[in-house]
Amino acid sequence: MLKFLVATLVLAATATNVMEFLETKPELSFFVSLIEDSYLQDLDRTVVTVFAPTNEAFAKLPPGLIGGLQGMGRSDDLTRFLDIHVVPGEVYSKDLKADQNITTRDGNIIEVTKSAAGVVHIIDNAGSNGVVHAKVISADNAASNGVVHIIDAVLITKSILERNINQFASTIPDLSTFVAALTAGKLTKNTYPSPIRGTVFAPTNEAFAKIPALLKHLLEPANSKELHAVLTYHVIQSAILYSYNLKANQTVPTADYGSVEITKTAQNQIYVNNNSHVTVADIHTNNGALHLIDTVLIPPALAARARSFDLH
Repeated sequence: MLKFLVATLVLAATATNVMEFLETKPELSFFVSLIEDSYLQDLDRTVVTVFAPTNEAFAKLPPGLIGGLQGMGRSDDLTRFLDIHVVPGEVYSKDLKADQNITTRDGNIIEVTKSAAGVVHIIDNAGSNGVVHAKVISADNAASNGVVHIIDAVLITKSILERNINQFASTIPDLSTFVAALTAGKLTKNTYPSPIRGTVFAPTNEAFAKIPALLKHLLEPANSKELHAVLTYHVIQSAILYSYNLKANQTVPTADYGSVEITKTAQNQIYVNNNSHVTVADIHTNNGALHLIDTVLIPPALAARARSFDLH
């Protein structure tokens, strides 16, 4: 009878699955929000070990990278980033040797060490700065389908930070129309705006959906010059603008030799030309900043032409 009671208590103690455990920890709320936005939907049943970074760990990331992770949306790239923190099977601290290499679900190899005092560190030799050291600050949180170790640093590989604006935009599902327009306008690879460092205000699919007839017109090969003018009007060359270094109001030159007016409210809401709202700000890339906007910017020289479609 006593053995039965003990077994029942142990089962009850681990009845929470990995995902449910993560959701109970306020200090893991950002990590949880990324999981909920991703394809990583099996943490409630697959047997795994999760190294979960705290909110404070994410706050240590370079400026704009958090916005970049949020901007990825439900994509393979976000899922791969999260899978860096997931190891198949159960790995408790008692199972660790002083030093071992462990393969994560994304195929990344991390080095895990354990001191004589039982302190566990993760060394990611492919990390964003060459090497990432993360300390396990809460180990062996048992769940019904695995175990969670809470860590004080984010495991993020160079491949994410080394992406330029074009490459990062291509990972964001809500920018697929924008990326298609770049391709149609032959503004891909190293021409938009790389190798020049700068800032891009990228219209979302919903922004382009507001101007279907004009978009169709711009994507026709015969109108490539107009498309080029529209796209380069969204680029601020040689100036990397993050939300935190914007003033309440400023006029900045664009790559098409025009200019846009950028305003920031007291509530840190950002608008371009008064009518285009920045919906996702501060995506960090290796050659500048990327912001998502909800309305396509039309150069003044093309404004009358745009109005002829009765859409802008």
